[in-house]
Amino acid sequence: MSITFLPEVPDMTASAVTIGVFDGVHRGHQELIANLVQRAKELSLPSVVLTFDQHPANILAPNLAPKMITSLDDKISLIESLGVDHVVVIPFSKEWSRQSAKDFVTEVLVGKLKVKVLMVGKDFRFGRDRKGDVSTLISMGSELGFLAIGYDLVKKVQGSENLDEVISSTLIRKLITEGDIEQVALMLGRLPFFSGEVVKGDNRGGRELGFPTANLVFDPKVVIPGTGVYATFVDLGDGKLIPSATSVGTRPTFLEGAEVSFETFIIDFDGNLYGKKLQVHLVKKIRDDLKFENRESLIARMHQDVADTQAILSTIKV
Repeated sequence: MSITFLPEVPDMTASAVTIGVFDGVHRGHQELIANLVQRAKELSLPSVVLTFDQHPANILAPNLAPKMITSLDDKISLIESLGVDHVVVIPFSKEWSRQSAKDFVTEVLVGKLKVKVLMVGKDFRFGRDRKGDVSTLISMGSELGFLAIGYDLVKKVQGSENLDEVISSTLIRKLITEGDIEQVALMLGRLPFFSGEVVKGDNRGGRELGFPTANLVFDPKVVIPGTGVYATFVDLGDGKLIPSATSVGTRPTFLEGAEVSFETFIIDFDGNLYGKKLQVHLVKKIRDDLKFENRESLIARMHQDVADTQAILSTIKV
């Protein structure tokens, strides 16, 4: 798979394209992209996913911009796993936002990508003031020689409590902040994960308590789960998932008013991870972030957290 950033694009004479933010690459996105890949193969066309380097609201309304489910690198990796030939990233800017719907179609889709088939969600809107929609694409497609298809949004997920709601990145972000990881996993079709770099902590808790943790920092644009302790797996970079327990919280037993930290205790692991980039895959929330009366009660609960984690993870096939 090739990855390029506009204005650079792969050299092609025709293509099948889909466009979107695709934050989280959830099951709705997966279904759309899978259909694009299949249609492209049937027509002997290269498949292209056109996406943004960030949420447009980061530029247009930064105070209202949502946190992202995945970083750009993780989003591209997830898209790659779906068999796409090319990912073309739009570096979104105020200048880009002023481009009209007509200019976007003629200059980018037709002029650069030579689109022959275009598949988007039925709610897709684009161009200056979001004036372009699926009907715009269908009309322009008939004039410029490409087929535009509006794809139905995915609504129902077996086992989900949100059966009547369209699967959306907005809903998934809400569930992540609420710590409802099991519902998130149903909508993503996978365990949600977060990539972060291991940094040195402040030497509170962790190793002194018998539970050395990897302290992680993330892209500040990425949403983190609600505070609490979670059963998790950690990928150290080799694709293998290692059982772990992860605390997201302010460590109220030691500090008052501290910033939220993300600390992972990797079970049966001993090694130096400073500076490494890890993926933490969330499975289930075990408990809320609690303040304990003393170190002894905290240590006892940490032992229980690890036992609970092992019991939960033993039922998961990875």
